[in-house]
Amino acid sequence: MTYLWLALAFIAAAAVAGVIFARRGARQGEASRHWKAVGLAFAALAVLTAVFDSVMIGMELFHYDASHILGLKAGLAPIEDFAYPLAGVVVLPGLWMWLTRRRSAGAKSDLTGLVPQAILASRPVSWINTAYPFAAAMLLTTREIDWVLIVGTFYFLIPYNLAMYGINDVFDYESDLKNPRKGGIEGALLRPQLHRPMLWLAAVTNVPFLLFLAFAGGPAVWLSLAVSAFAVVAYS
Repeated sequence: MTYLWLALAFIAAAAVAGVIFARRGARQGEASRHWKAVGLAFAALAVLTAVFDSVMIGMELFHYDASHILGLKAGLAPIEDFAYPLAGVVVLPGLWMWLTRRRSAGAKSDLTGLVPQAILASRPVSWINTAYPFAAAMLLTTREIDWVLIVGTFYFLIPYNLAMYGINDVFDYESDLKNPRKGGIEGALLRPQLHRPMLWLAAVTNVPFLLFLAFAGGPAVWLSLAVSAFAVVAYS
């Protein structure tokens, strides 16, 4: 299978999700502005992708098998490289609009909305800050893509951030009530009814990944994971 087919499948899934999220999250009159913003955002990301991928490829940090790509390039970056920023810019703004849409005053105060609030609490704009360093370090040291890299990158992309920020949003609730930035890009303003479920969700989404990574490595990995997990909890 070529990278193109993988990229097309990825883009198709992102496009469907992005349209659904945008339709549910957009307020009246916002739809056209939303897609214009998506177009501008992709233009900026495409330029950055061409520049930085060309630099990394030029430094021989990674390469592509010529038999698996079309051969069309922007600089040194294959055209397939642009699939991932395109998918991200299509789906993430719609997801953000849906998650941050103002709920009605009469919304139920039970477990309804735990998953959307958990995603909001995990600060999606910060996911890359923890996933990218892990993936880059693994790729540069092992020079291969294996299950440890894939699972570890996903762990540091979402579950790790859910633990770091979700726990923080629970214990900082009193101060967050006075913070006008909460409820948006700076994290969720969790209702008290969601505090205990959020802590359980953080635990059940982190422990399996930590065990997998621990079994995949040796004592040095155990120590680094223990320090990392301790720092996440100590942060709050």
